[in-house]
Amino acid sequence: THENIKSYDVVVVGGGMIGSALACLLKAETLTRELRVAVVDRAAERKRQEEASSSSKSSSKFSSKFCDNQQIVPDLRVSTLTPATMRVLTKVGIADKVGPPLSAPF
Repeated sequence: THENIKSYDVVVVGGGMIGSALACLLKAETLTRELRVAVVDRAAERKRQEEASSSSKSSSKFSSKFCDNQQIVPDLRVSTLTPATMRVLTKVGIADKVGPPLSAPF
């Protein structure tokens, strides 16, 4: 039935840097903040499946995202955040989330 189908104005495919930034910008802008935005991301679905699987099993192993001291290991890809990019991140309220130790000047 159509009763269970959700409807969105915009569907962003990919929840990486660009897809997430686009979704946040759409919600931050006056002209687009009322849009119903969905982000579809393969990695997020995989993570949900892994969590469901691991919650049904008792295991003492750490997730691959954690090291011995339980700190999240950052992604090792390198990205350049230009002043314009930082303005976008500030506009959507997350510029403070990309500071040290997740970033460093070079």
